[in-house]
Amino acid sequence: MEDSPALSFASQTLFTSHGQKPLNLLVMVGFIALFAYVTVSGLMFVNDPQRTRHLIVALAIPIPWISSPFLVYRFATGFHAVLGIASPEGMFGIKLEASALLGSSFLFALGQDNPWSMGINVFALVMLILLHRSIQMPGPAAPPPTAASVEPHSPEVPGLNL
Repeated sequence: MEDSPALSFASQTLFTSHGQKPLNLLVMVGFIALFAYVTVSGLMFVNDPQRTRHLIVALAIPIPWISSPFLVYRFATGFHAVLGIASPEGMFGIKLEASALLGSSFLFALGQDNPWSMGINVFALVMLILLHRSIQMPGPAAPPPTAASVEPHSPEVPGLNL
């Protein structure tokens, strides 16, 4: 299994966090738990494709990308392709944004001077839709009986063998 760079960074920072604020450590532990949850939900699905509930949650977690002066939340595992809108710095209006990354990452901030933006991890959304469709698809239907395969039914009479 390959280590994700974000998980490696988070765990390295956690274990060398002398003098870190408790809130920073709590955020690190929270994101390590999210990475672990995503990994475990994928392993559960690989072992039993009927166990999709945790995989649905794991695919939904990285869909929203939010940035504001109050809160920043970004979480990606494996790959992300994000489309979003943002406010240009120092100007009024809206600009379109797009980004993609092969690898894992997270960003969480509270009360910092970040620009307004909202985005959707399109890759995670598409994967969630495909999973949902595969769950909703009925299995292959049995073919209708043909005349050759239908045998006349004769009632059985106890003690009478014909």
